Amino acid sequence: MYRKLQHNFDIIQFLIKDILTEQLTWRATDGARSLGEIVTHLIHLERLHHRCLQQIADKLPALEPTISASWDSTIPMSGCQPSFETYARYRCQTLTLLETLATLPIQNQLPLLEPAGLAEMIANIDAHDQTLICQIEAIIQAMPLNPLLSRSITEIDDYHRRYQPHLSQARSLLDIGVGTGLALRHVMRRNPQLAFTGVDIRDLRLPDVDVPLQLYDGETLPFADNRFDVSLLFYVLHHCQNPARVLEEAVRVTRQKLILIEEFDRPGADQTSLDLTERYSHWAIGLPLDLPYQLFNQRDFEMMLATHCLICLDRQLLPSKTCRPVQKFLYVVEIAK
Repeated sequence: MYRKLQHNFDIIQFLIKDILTEQLTWRATDGARSLGEIVTHLIHLERLHHRCLQQIADKLPALEPTISASWDSTIPMSGCQPSFETYARYRCQTLTLLETLATLPIQNQLPLLEPAGLAEMIANIDAHDQTLICQIEAIIQAMPLNPLLSRSITEIDDYHRRYQPHLSQARSLLDIGVGTGLALRHVMRRNPQLAFTGVDIRDLRLPDVDVPLQLYDGETLPFADNRFDVSLLFYVLHHCQNPARVLEEAVRVTRQKLILIEEFDRPGADQTSLDLTERYSHWAIGLPLDLPYQLFNQRDFEMMLATHCLICLDRQLLPSKTCRPVQKFLYVVEIAK
């Protein structure tokens, strides 16, 4: 039951963790709620949850050592600054306490510990979460510069600096899976010497992003063999119905190198949280929510590269600006022909 609250927490983390101070204090209008005030409210709610759970522990002496072990007495119950870290610590401990209560065979000792009682408590917390998530979304959408979009652009810039040296000998580049166009626009601005082409199965470019796009069927690229020096696949293959086919076509039309940026789930990652935060990732940068999405196992992904006789020139674990339970990697591979 408590897993739902973990999923809510993952969404809230994705939306507001590491947001800048000026973004926390921004208001759409005078008197409107800010993100900082929502964080303060989240802290207040988690304090209330703790008080309730602590009262249960006090009435169950046999459980006190178990519950006390997960209770962090260093978190002040008053005078907290509205920091996301404080809220996160409270929520993590709430989840631990609920998990403990849900798994111990004591349901008949107190009405609240019966499954129905726990379910009602979790449902109430979930309702608060959903209300606040909607408020957070509304504030972010109203901001002049979407902070999640800014986060994405920062990552694009960081990743580009890492693969830029591999473009020095190129004269043409194909972007397979243009999407919003942000990644292609970034590389175009910094490499005016290249001839650029972009393809995708539909036009998802943001309104102010002017990059070349040619639509295709997602199966066969409409280009001759060895047409481009370099092909870029930026967060593309895990959105493809047939990634092996897309990779095969990328190899066919490329002379020199493929640059691939992919993400892989971390061991033990919760699939529901992965799916939810991916949906919010799309929402943040203006992509539709119905894109196919299936993360690779990293070992299987690298075997797919080897199957196409691709020689790895560079592999880097990339830093991530988000708290999604994924690892992001850059691969630069050479076409062996």
